[in-house]
Amino acid sequence: MGVTPSRTGSFAASCRVPRLPLGPFLVDCYLAPTGFPQERGIGYAQMKTNSAARKRFRKTGTGKVFHRHTNKGHLNFHKSGSRKRRLSQDKELDGAKLKFVKRLLPGS
Repeated sequence: MGVTPSRTGSFAASCRVPRLPLGPFLVDCYLAPTGFPQERGIGYAQMKTNSAARKRFRKTGTGKVFHRHTNKGHLNFHKSGSRKRRLSQDKELDGAKLKFVKRLLPGS
């Protein structure tokens, strides 16, 4: 089903849809490089990356998710050097939160 251009308006104006919250994702309009909306009329739903998760987690090429250790932010003077070095390394996320965090980082 193609979309025909209106004589008075532009494709961008006819492509706007209300931004409805769908979980962590929002509906957005995707315009092809030619400027025409894609075949279904309003375009595709774009999966948005959660900005808080982007700052706290990183995804590897194999799909693992890493995060920083806790207890390294402050009050480090009484902790031993080996403990601080161990806490400096990233830790792999596992368990129940892995599936949830992967949903927040769709494009990574």
